[in-house]
Amino acid sequence: SVADRFNLLPDDTQFVFDFNQPQKSAGNSGELVAANRKTFPALISTGSGMVIGRIGPYGMNTFHIHPRSAELQLVVQGRLVTKMTPENGVLNVNGNRRVIRNVIGPYQMTPFYQG
Repeated sequence: SVADRFNLLPDDTQFVFDFNQPQKSAGNSGELVAANRKTFPALISTGSGMVIGRIGPYGMNTFHIHPRSAELQLVVQGRLVTKMTPENGVLNVNGNRRVIRNVIGPYQMTPFYQG
């Protein structure tokens, strides 16, 4: 039950996640710090999570997919060039596979869909 879940976390500080903690094995030009059910038990059974990414100049996140959920990418400082290829069958006006490219700046956001 919901009450049982809260009883498993008796200390109020167990409901705070610190994104300032360093990531193990961070790359040369950035890092991702993830709050998910594994790293932050307060999220168990909520279906939610959050990641803070720090990418240095000319840095790049690894190409990846989102099999379980969508991602919302928010920039708080600098700018970020994003590219997303939607699922098969999503075509551009010329009938080719669509690639969505944007440059987002501070406090702008773009979605990356599940799949």
